[in-house]
Amino acid sequence: MLNLSDMHAIIYNRGPAALARLKVYEGVPTPYNRKKRMVIPDVLKVLRLTVGHKYCLLGQLSSEVGWNHYETINAFDVIYLLK
Repeated sequence: MLNLSDMHAIIYNRGPAALARLKVYEGVPTPYNRKKRMVIPDVLKVLRLTVGHKYCLLGQLSSEVGWNHYETINAFDVIYLLK
């Protein structure tokens, strides 16, 4: 027996099509890896957050849903910051 959400998935293929178009990179993609990087103060988290608003980190959120490399990345970040 099909319900409305099942029928929507069968009739409209937007979800699978969007997933097929998705490009995910580890690191910086090739056309942008040689460009100069800069810090834009207006975008910094410290300046943009309003006091009392909740936020989450992408790595923390990913680890809560099953990603297994959060602790490894944190260890690398500590080593990187010590340099």
